[in-house]
Amino acid sequence: MRGRLSYGAKVTAQLVTRNFKIFLKDKMLVFMSLLAPLIVLLLYVLFLGDTQKESIISMLPEGSIDIKAINAFVNGWMIAGVMSVSCITVALSSATIVVADKEKGIINDYVASPVPKALIKTAYLISTFAITTVICLIVEMIGLIYLAATGWYLTVLDVFAVLGITVLSTLSASILMNLILAPFKSTNAVGAFTGIISAAIGFFMGAYIPLPMLGKGVEYAACFIPGTYSAGVFRDLFMGGVLEYAGDYLPEAAVSELAGGYSVKVNCFGNAISAQTSAAILAGITVAILLVWLFAPMLIRVVKGKLKAKKQ
Repeated sequence: MRGRLSYGAKVTAQLVTRNFKIFLKDKMLVFMSLLAPLIVLLLYVLFLGDTQKESIISMLPEGSIDIKAINAFVNGWMIAGVMSVSCITVALSSATIVVADKEKGIINDYVASPVPKALIKTAYLISTFAITTVICLIVEMIGLIYLAATGWYLTVLDVFAVLGITVLSTLSASILMNLILAPFKSTNAVGAFTGIISAAIGFFMGAYIPLPMLGKGVEYAACFIPGTYSAGVFRDLFMGGVLEYAGDYLPEAAVSELAGGYSVKVNCFGNAISAQTSAAILAGITVAILLVWLFAPMLIRVVKGKLKAKKQ
């Protein structure tokens, strides 16, 4: 038993290392995976940031404006959006390794070898998770440095919580993307799918524009996207400190309006969900997706077998 576990761990480690090297070998893919979220953040800072700040200033009573706090609030919202979207888009990019292997026939060689299919499948998932986590943590560090330079209201616990939700978000996205890409057999098809997801997911999660501005339909649809809960936790962590600070000199109604207008708490069918609840929902969704990822192929084989038996 111990020998089998040792063999399985050794083979999985070798496959994960191979997948990691394949990803790093494609310099353009690595560059774009890291650059894409940074470009979004840069566009926020250069173009959308001032618009959001002006909008907030117009909402506040005269004489109660703290520019540093407003900068921290807007920047926290922007970084939270970038982080929540990056966890999904980077996972999608790194999960294309398995599709490329299918296209080249490499995966057929794996299947024909003595290596169990479960180990091959697990290695692809671990490599996707590892790559996504590393890149997202780099983006996160850049975001934290930017916050420190423009307005810092996070505690040490907030920073550790941000790291934790990043790992949970990348794990959830990695499992989901490996599951979604399972039927794909060509990188061209994945490229087209990636373009659609990258363009749309940020809006449906409220990462680019606050969900209340998009209407109830989009706000309710967002409740079915796992990344929405990830975004909600990120927003609470990045923006909670500055909102608490604002509560010392702003009316409670003004603070509530700010928090509601920027979806600091996820609004799920009219109910405001706390960050703790959002994190619990995301963890539950992650477990559910993992179970589907583990057992879906077996269920499909059983169904196909029964259908084949009926035809005969």
